[in-house]
Amino acid sequence: MDHIKECPRQIIPCSLSEFGCPWKGPRFDLDAIHIPQCPYEAIRGFLELSKSRMEALEQENQQLRGLFHDMKPQVQQLRDQVGQLSESVQLFSHQEQQIGGGGGGGFGQSMLGYMDMGSPNYQYYPQQQLYRNDSYDEGAGEGGDHEVDMRAALAMERRNNSIGAESMISNGGAGGGGPGVRGSVADTQELLISENERIRSELETLTAGLASLELKQNMAIMTESMRLQEEVQSLRAVCHGLRMQMHYLLLEQQNNRHHPPGPPPPGSPAGGNANMQQAMKGGSNSAGGGGGGGSGGGRPLSTSGPLRPRFSDGLGRQETKL
Repeated sequence: MDHIKECPRQIIPCSLSEFGCPWKGPRFDLDAIHIPQCPYEAIRGFLELSKSRMEALEQENQQLRGLFHDMKPQVQQLRDQVGQLSESVQLFSHQEQQIGGGGGGGFGQSMLGYMDMGSPNYQYYPQQQLYRNDSYDEGAGEGGDHEVDMRAALAMERRNNSIGAESMISNGGAGGGGPGVRGSVADTQELLISENERIRSELETLTAGLASLELKQNMAIMTESMRLQEEVQSLRAVCHGLRMQMHYLLLEQQNNRHHPPGPPPPGSPAGGNANMQQAMKGGSNSAGGGGGGGSGGGRPLSTSGPLRPRFSDGLGRQETKL
């Protein structure tokens, strides 16, 4: 396994394959041949920066999701408290009905035991299962400060009601404390209803805030991704243009190497000098051939090629006649 990790002939992908480079080849060709020619190597820094930004955005999104899941228990706790308050309202309504039926003394004792949670009579009023409202959103809530305020208000209300119940019991009457207790129960019921409405409005506000925050986060991620995609496309176009230019230059150099340029045209200075040298060489050859013919009885010196007619004499005579 150690040799495979260091073998120079092992087929490996490019180090920038995660960004789209399709090259695969031996390990010794990666640094020596491919890396200098890889079009993604020129924009390695930009690609790594984009990757780090995307990872940061994903991490932030995960943190927001974790915060969202952490807030769920708080919302559940608030709902439990709302259910307890609803149960308390139902119990107060039941006791108010007992007051109307003539059981004032028993109501005073029971209400004192209910409102004072430290008394032994509190165990006779167990809390029932909560009736949760499905219209609440599962993903919103913060309950620390609101829970403290609610507990303080309930403790104060319990103390006030306990004092009122004790005064009613000390006055001793089944019918003497009816209107006072009824007013205290009505005030407590109004307080519970107002607290319930306040908690519901705050939950709705938190739900809307979380929804808008998630929407803004998604829009920011989408905008950044589109901008990075456009920049990558422009860089790809630039790299493609440079590659085409290099390809054209290499083809032109290869054509010049395999097909050298021909002779210069006659009108150029180089062409005139070449024609003059060729004419001088032809004149010397014709002079040598004439001398050899006179000495050899009119036979040519070389019989390797066909005989060429000479028109120099005829042309000279014609010029002389003219």
